[in-house]
Amino acid sequence: MPFEYVYVPLLHTVVAGVAKGSGWGAARAYHVVTGVGYCLGPVALYVLARTMAAGPMAAMTAGLLYSVFSPSLLFMADVRADSGTLFAGRRLRVMTVFGEGPHVMGMTLATVALAGFYRCLAELKSGTTKLGSNMAWAAIGLALAIMTNTPATLMLVVALLCLFFSLPDISFGRQVVRAGVVAVWGYAIACWAVPPSYLKMVFRNLGATHTGFAAGGWRWGLLLGLLLLLYGLGRLLKHLPLYLRFGLLYCMFLLTVSPGADSGKFELLPEAGRFHLELELAVCLVIAGVFAQAYDQLSRPKRMMAMGVCLASLGLLIGSLLIRVKFDLIPAQLESQSEFQSARWLADHGSEWQGRVFAPGSNSFWLNAFTDLPQVTGCCDQGRSSEMPGRLAAVVNLAETSEQRERAILWLKAFGVGAVIAPGAKSTEEYKDFRRAEKFKGMLPVLHEGAGDILYQVPNTAPGLVQILNADQQLEVPFDSPEFYLKLERYVAGSGDVAPTVTWKNSHAMNIDAVLKPGQIVNVKISNVPGWRATVGGKRIPIVRDALDYMTVKPDCNGACEIRLEWSSPVPVWVTGLASVIAILLCLLKIRV
Repeated sequence: MPFEYVYVPLLHTVVAGVAKGSGWGAARAYHVVTGVGYCLGPVALYVLARTMAAGPMAAMTAGLLYSVFSPSLLFMADVRADSGTLFAGRRLRVMTVFGEGPHVMGMTLATVALAGFYRCLAELKSGTTKLGSNMAWAAIGLALAIMTNTPATLMLVVALLCLFFSLPDISFGRQVVRAGVVAVWGYAIACWAVPPSYLKMVFRNLGATHTGFAAGGWRWGLLLGLLLLLYGLGRLLKHLPLYLRFGLLYCMFLLTVSPGADSGKFELLPEAGRFHLELELAVCLVIAGVFAQAYDQLSRPKRMMAMGVCLASLGLLIGSLLIRVKFDLIPAQLESQSEFQSARWLADHGSEWQGRVFAPGSNSFWLNAFTDLPQVTGCCDQGRSSEMPGRLAAVVNLAETSEQRERAILWLKAFGVGAVIAPGAKSTEEYKDFRRAEKFKGMLPVLHEGAGDILYQVPNTAPGLVQILNADQQLEVPFDSPEFYLKLERYVAGSGDVAPTVTWKNSHAMNIDAVLKPGQIVNVKISNVPGWRATVGGKRIPIVRDALDYMTVKPDCNGACEIRLEWSSPVPVWVTGLASVIAILLCLLKIRV
């Protein structure tokens, strides 16, 4: 998988910089950076409310509520059950327990970007049409959000639509045009780090990785109907303060989309359940607005009474949050986790097996945090370049009968797997999607048992990245073809010739030295994504995609053959780099603090 497809890079780049500059370990640097992003979330909400003309009390109330209260626990039973109490800090839990640091940081940046967008749109009232300081700040905010987290960026788009609907006195078309200019400007800043090929990959994977969203045939009509409803409400509620009007529309959208979303059955937006964090921001803004409006209508004695009740409630919320924090911030004991123990055993006993690791569930997320071992799957699905590793996981995880297990082993060999982590009932592996850890006993050698896992060896004639095939061994038939497994057996067997020597020149180029007979081909177990180029003696040779989405190179050699395989971005890096530099320079020219 090319590096640019792995994840949007800003947070991790900042973490690396902090670790390098401070001398801290990567884990501590990550905790500090994401902790700062978490703490600045309520500050960003305060800034947004004040930008939208909220008074100090309303803005401060919104920020305080967002700090200590999680309204999603009121609306979502599954979230409430996971948190264990009605008064837990959901943002803190998903950041610490579920690793949602990028999402939490992205929300903070998206909230600031939304404030910048509003200032741009407000300029339309005065007839301003030129690129100015407000547009530059909004573009920078958008770029930072894009480079930090994709779900937070999606919710920024939704929030922007709700903002459009909240400004009935400004032409909707003019708002869209101005926001579109800022969007192009912001993406131009970010496009070197988040190139078009990454966005194409994410959109291509929507159906495969979000089955509930893909299965919803009515979703576009329902979404359109919801947006039209919000458009009308924005006009009906125009007597309300802007921040409250916006909060109500945003809240209504998220209450429709997030509670009840089922990633496997139906969603109006991809991973809609994750947006309960944005729902909390909207609800806190609404509660603060309603409180501020009611407070202004009270007499002085009643104001004092209301303030006392609010302060007492705030104290109870803070106390409850602090109690729950003790559970969510318990330091992880890595040595006791099966993911850690299995990963380290495989790394320490590399001489006993060869090839890649098949690591199911949460093992796939952690394996490369603890080791440099190559694996078949990993994080994250939105950037995966092929659906075939997912099919491999289904075949292996769900295998039950003798025939299914034999076929699963054949798939493992085809993917160059040399070791399998099989989580058992006592394993700390999170998802438990691997059925019966002991099912391969007697069929595969057992390398190790411990911490609830069984580690199997997969004996393989070609456990590396590259193998030589005879022309008739090329795997061309689809996996659902009746003859697929007969072809797969021949594919796995290979030619029997000496394996090629692979030398990586850098992270995106390798040399393959092989001795080939006429008509033989070279199979490379790397996904055939756009950008790969193969040459022999400087002459370009064809690359063919096989049924596993791997590359098959046809060098037409007789004897010693050196193949150069190199990847470069479909959009040249200098193009996206130049676009980013120009966009940043334009910001510097226009910005006024």
